[in-house]
Amino acid sequence: MQTVSALVAYAIDNGMIKKSDVIYVTNAILALLEENPAKETYEKPKTTQRTLRVFLDPLLDLAAEKGLIASNSIHDRDRFEARIMDALMPRPSELQRTFEEHYAQSPEDATDYLYDLARNSNYIKTDRLKKNKHFSVKTAYGELQATINLAKPEKDPQAIKAAQTEEGTYPPCLLCKEYVGLNQDFKPPRKNHRIIQLRLNDEPFYFQFSPYVYYNEHAIVIYRDHVPMNLSQKTYRRLLDFVDQFPHYFLGSNAGLPIVGGSILSHEHYQGGHADFPIDAARVLETYQYGSVSIEHLLWPLSVLRFKAKDADILVNVVDRFEHIWRNYHNESLGIIAKTGVRHNAITPIARKVGDEYQMTIALRNNVTSEKYPDGVFHTHPNHQHIKKENLGLIEVMGLGILPGRLDEELPQITRFITGDEALQNIPKSMQPWALELKESAPTKNVLEFVYQEAAQVFVSSLEDAAVFPHTEAGNKAFNGFIQKFLTT
Repeated sequence: MQTVSALVAYAIDNGMIKKSDVIYVTNAILALLEENPAKETYEKPKTTQRTLRVFLDPLLDLAAEKGLIASNSIHDRDRFEARIMDALMPRPSELQRTFEEHYAQSPEDATDYLYDLARNSNYIKTDRLKKNKHFSVKTAYGELQATINLAKPEKDPQAIKAAQTEEGTYPPCLLCKEYVGLNQDFKPPRKNHRIIQLRLNDEPFYFQFSPYVYYNEHAIVIYRDHVPMNLSQKTYRRLLDFVDQFPHYFLGSNAGLPIVGGSILSHEHYQGGHADFPIDAARVLETYQYGSVSIEHLLWPLSVLRFKAKDADILVNVVDRFEHIWRNYHNESLGIIAKTGVRHNAITPIARKVGDEYQMTIALRNNVTSEKYPDGVFHTHPNHQHIKKENLGLIEVMGLGILPGRLDEELPQITRFITGDEALQNIPKSMQPWALELKESAPTKNVLEFVYQEAAQVFVSSLEDAAVFPHTEAGNKAFNGFIQKFLTT
């Protein structure tokens, strides 16, 4: 089939297979399509610059016509597509060897190789990701960013809190290593999924790229075993060990508690990538010295400190001591409740290596709830949840708001209401008060841009809701008392 030959040529052009693999992978793809190889003429693949979709879509259409794709839905087409692309992917052992060969050249060469493979195999669906909206807003904290994510459904905080290990399922969660090459109904398509083995703090981990790519080279580092998220001294050693091995990347961890801990707490994992974030350019309010460790208090919507040192062991010990003091800190006047049978204080650590200096950026978190704030006292408050109701995880902490896909329709709808082309009752009820508010202050020109800017500003306000030490007189006074206690005890 000419389309199969073209797909094979694409794989050769993009370094996925070698010419000696042509007959094998051609037969494998024809078998998936239930085409008789004996009736096919092996054609010499011709190089082409056309996109992968040009080759894949006709093959998926053929599979649907034959009934090989159950419902021809996006999910079922993605599953069959992953099976096709798996025929063009290296086996895990071959991938590991090739990755290590690239790493011998440089760490960046290794991650470039793996990232290109993830994109070229369509594990990362760049054609869909291009549809995501990206925008920014200038604030007192610098320029913060937001993106409307069309790839994943919006989750309710209570649903996230309840979603732990799926007992009796295989694999137990979406991060488990057993997803490599998995082809199972009602599970995400992962037949073309691959991971790399790593050792962090002399412990077994795996490295992979997120299929959703919220930022450049969005990587996930996963512990070998299915164990719950837990922050400890080991965590900080692992993060710094990673940036030692991959100094062009950052690596951070969500807090291991509900509400402030991201969306998957049932499996120990970290997120990293080859990217800078607004938090990296945050203004320093004050600098403290703790032995050989420099500590910067950042001007940021949340309460954030950055620890810097040239000795990784010293930095780990200082951060660990700091976390223990914060874990037991209690200030009822600010709503900071350290324990109510279970602990509530936690941190979000983010590691980088800049030259010969290690950096650990720490956001202070607290997951206590109240009658007024059932989703979390230091979570997005109800008056801001029309923009983002989900947990504020590691990525949001760094200043990138991952906003729900529904806004892709709702923000233009609000724009039309402001310009008189849409009735208020057509707008979702949760958005109507905000739409009325915006109409009062909207400009006469560039209304859509104005609405996007205001949505980003609401995200910034959500981050401010999560500040345990707000930028108020009382908040600043309490923070100064807390940091002095750490520095002097």
